[in-house]
Amino acid sequence: MITYFDRLNAGLQQFMAGARKFALQYITRDDLVALTRESAEVSGIPYVMESDREEIEDILGGNSGHATKTLPQGAQSKKQALNL
Repeated sequence: MITYFDRLNAGLQQFMAGARKFALQYITRDDLVALTRESAEVSGIPYVMESDREEIEDILGGNSGHATKTLPQGAQSKKQALNL
């Protein structure tokens, strides 16, 4: 008979393996996300839909929604920049 704690244990093991942290001492609050806005407000853990917002904006070049990476000098297209 599988108990609630057995299921919790299996879920925690899968989470830790996915995070590449194989002991509880290496898990931090930065590894967690809140699944509801209410739990985010209570716990102070970022809401799942907002957890990577800063990194995404950095990748996309701000709030414009479009990537703004510049090509290396002399490259006329992305293909040339990648040396394809």
